[in-house]
Amino acid sequence: LNISIITGKTSQIPVAPDLGESILKKIVSQTKNNEILKRKFLSYKRTYARYDLDENGQTMDRKRKEITSIALGGNEEIIEINDKPTKKGKSGSPRFNLMSLLETMLKLDDFTIVKIDKIDDEYFYVISFKPKTTIKPSGDIEDIVACVEGTIYVDFEKFYIKKLSAWMVKPYSRGGIFGWNIFNLTKADIELTQEELNGIIVIKSIELIDKYSLFGRETSEKQTYLYEEYRQAEPN
Repeated sequence: LNISIITGKTSQIPVAPDLGESILKKIVSQTKNNEILKRKFLSYKRTYARYDLDENGQTMDRKRKEITSIALGGNEEIIEINDKPTKKGKSGSPRFNLMSLLETMLKLDDFTIVKIDKIDDEYFYVISFKPKTTIKPSGDIEDIVACVEGTIYVDFEKFYIKKLSAWMVKPYSRGGIFGWNIFNLTKADIELTQEELNGIIVIKSIELIDKYSLFGRETSEKQTYLYEEYRQAEPN
């Protein structure tokens, strides 16, 4: 492990082969506890948007926009769709489940510490991940995760994910019939950022870019999630 960024000179230190996986296990455990704190103490808004992309990957028309209010306790209510207020009581649900993703990655991926990096006077483990060759995925989500690799920035002291970037390294298909696949996914990129808010880790933004064909019709799209207006309740 190169630690020149800390020591000021290039040097190597031995790293246990399973240290990357151990860090991810710790992150999964802390994420579970963190979700309890978020539900108990935080309210916030989540803005979801979906855009078509042209052949060069440039954003075209916005296809949908939803603003969801998440109250203390985790109850969700969609308050706006495509810039128009909704009727009260329209319940929402999370479109992205970080906990589920991390647990799937922990099952399917190998993790390697690449280096220690410095961002805004804070140090981070830079951990690369890629699918194991010894485990066969089961189900659509696992099948897709097994086609993806990427990089995670983990806070050196507090062990939370500052940034996760992932990209597809091989296509995923399903629904084959007579040598023809009904669904083909050729791009599935993700960029996730988080930050700490008074001891609670919160998501700042998520961007998903995918390219797929369904019954021969090709679609390229970008989905974004923006989390904002976090309000913290006082502990009893």
